[in-house]
Amino acid sequence: MENNSIQLFAAIDDIVLDSCDTQQETPVCSYGGLVDQDCIEIVPSAFNNWFFKKTSQLGNSLDPAYKFKNDLVLFFNEPVSAQISSFSHFYVPNLKSDVSYCLNFWYLINGNIQLSLWTDKVDSNFDQHLRKTPIVTLNSHSGSSWAQAKIPLDDIFEDSKLIFGAGYAVNSQGTIAIDGLELNEGTCSFDYFCDFEDSCSWNNLGKDKSLTLTGSGITYKSTTEWIKVNAKNSGPDRDATLGSRDGHFLTLKSVNENAILTLPPFYLSKNSAEMCFSVKTYTSGQSTIEIISEQGGVLKLIEQKSMNSMNWELFQSVIKLDPNSSKVGHVHIVGSGRLAIDDVSISQGSCPIAGPIFTCKNGKQLSTLQVCDFISDCPGEGEDEHNCGGCYFSYDLCGYTHDSNAEWFGENGKARAKSSDFGKTHTKLTSPTLRPTAPTCKLQFGYEHKANDLTVLLVFQDGRAVEVWTNKMLTDWDKGTVEIKLGRIPVPFAVQFYSVLKNYFFVKDATSFGPVQFIDCGYQDTIDSFESSEIYNCKNGRRISQDQVCDQSIDCFDGDDEFNCDKYKIYSFEDSSDAECWTNLSNNNIKWSFVKASGQISSTPPRDHSTGLENSGYMAIYPLHDQQSDFSSAKEVSLVGPRLTSVDNCFMVFYYNTAGVDLIVSVFDNNSRLQKLLEIPGDLVFGFKRASVKLNKGIVSGVFRFVFTAKYSASIKLDYSQFGNPWTRISDNYYAAVDDIVISGSCFH
Repeated sequence: MENNSIQLFAAIDDIVLDSCDTQQETPVCSYGGLVDQDCIEIVPSAFNNWFFKKTSQLGNSLDPAYKFKNDLVLFFNEPVSAQISSFSHFYVPNLKSDVSYCLNFWYLINGNIQLSLWTDKVDSNFDQHLRKTPIVTLNSHSGSSWAQAKIPLDDIFEDSKLIFGAGYAVNSQGTIAIDGLELNEGTCSFDYFCDFEDSCSWNNLGKDKSLTLTGSGITYKSTTEWIKVNAKNSGPDRDATLGSRDGHFLTLKSVNENAILTLPPFYLSKNSAEMCFSVKTYTSGQSTIEIISEQGGVLKLIEQKSMNSMNWELFQSVIKLDPNSSKVGHVHIVGSGRLAIDDVSISQGSCPIAGPIFTCKNGKQLSTLQVCDFISDCPGEGEDEHNCGGCYFSYDLCGYTHDSNAEWFGENGKARAKSSDFGKTHTKLTSPTLRPTAPTCKLQFGYEHKANDLTVLLVFQDGRAVEVWTNKMLTDWDKGTVEIKLGRIPVPFAVQFYSVLKNYFFVKDATSFGPVQFIDCGYQDTIDSFESSEIYNCKNGRRISQDQVCDQSIDCFDGDDEFNCDKYKIYSFEDSSDAECWTNLSNNNIKWSFVKASGQISSTPPRDHSTGLENSGYMAIYPLHDQQSDFSSAKEVSLVGPRLTSVDNCFMVFYYNTAGVDLIVSVFDNNSRLQKLLEIPGDLVFGFKRASVKLNKGIVSGVFRFVFTAKYSASIKLDYSQFGNPWTRISDNYYAAVDDIVISGSCFH
């Protein structure tokens, strides 16, 4: 017979007896520097508690290595069990109401836990019910080394205390150490400076992490890291700080790869809206530096610059922030090529104008970063936006540059090129560098469809070029105005007109086009007027219609209209996973397909809508290259969306790009009934355009789906003269494409 027994036990250990004198008074604490240990109240917790620990007990990996090296640190230890959730906090009492403080401390966070700060009252239920969201939440964002926090405390009410809290969720792990806790009355002046000569806080973003720009889908990943080097051991042979071989700087560990430097977080007060970022750069070959800001989960490209100068040069950029969005901001430096950096700084306020400047007629000075940004900063004539791509070519080329292959000149509203060289001459006319554009941006120019070839490209500072238009896209068109929907271009660029001139015995070509105009390309700070009460207030003061929120188009300068969009289902087709939610309804050889933009005009759009760049995806149909198709009759090819269940407040926003194809949007119900909602005829506006449909009650019942149908006619004109190829069309482009389909969450309920 088996003997079953139950073992029972009780155990106690590490009993600590503190004084229980209820009459003991809390020490009177006044704050004007380091906070005394007696002025830190640790609130007991059932599991992990904060406690003071000697730095000698930390181990080398946690050695502060700062001026507090011989001090105690506040420490939050590993969880006692991975299956236990716990929370522990300590507080600093006796804060004065209606007084501003500056909190300063060093911290180190390892693992996936967070440190949160509040100013609030403390009661017995604090760890179960937090009255307010934290002022700041810190994590291991900056890597596993010490970072400094300098946090302004503006809203101090009666009986408020400064509370530090940390906790573990199930299966979380890590430690937190806090050192050098200072509290001073007055405002904080955040100034970060690192010359890499002494200890300063900086970290490489790990290769397991990435940065994705909000609203664009552009992602940055590290393939190498920044390393600190001595000038005597690595080029350049002098640093920027000391101008000495004994100086130090950062450089890329592997050349021609990408590294991401993450600077310590900075903390905003009510009045801080701008920060000045500056860095000294040196290159020994073609290199690129990109500055990215992060606030409240929104990542923005602030500046991108290509360089090739073997001298230390100052690079500056203004970072605009919103203290009401989040108190915490980050700056990331993305470097590639053969780049070295030194003297990195972030300071509050606008940058003093250094290096190249632009002087307005009234004497006002601007940074060159404010020139050609499609926003007039010079009073009166707005001359900072003159010679910025738009040109009437009355008597000159308005700052456009060209190669020496052909003779370019402006005359009677046209840019003209001619060549006396026999044969074919390839020539380019390129605009000045232009700043990023708003999603409403359009490029217009006059053009006569003659024998010469003309292609329009976007040229970027890293050398990439993306075609956006060619005269081969025109059919049955003699002359008129070409309109290209450029949309949002997230990085600096130039517009380039590329032409091939033919000069033979009986053929002499000359290129002619213009005038050139850029329309609605700037993010204006003015307040727009809307009759509707349904408006959205951007952080920078601009107002947009509410239906522009979460529509995959960044209509606010800061991109805040495209944040917090969890209520919408967005199909951006950046990879094939979104395409799997859409189904072809055709048995023909011609089908809708997931396509990656190539940057060249072939048979589909050269760039997508999500990023405005190449190498990004969309859904498209392009029957041109299907030689098995019967073009003697009209074709309709449909793409069916996901299963939907509710018409109440159900709507869809999408972006389309068509050439020679009509696009029909319908709704398809469970009984196989197809009801047309919208028909978009083909037009001569090139690029992605916005459209939307909204369902009314009673239009459909039960389960339904949205349907895109590409409709092309039976009359396809073929050009048999080109090398005897019967499949070469007069128009090289015959397609329909859709991207960034946004369906409201109410459609799924």
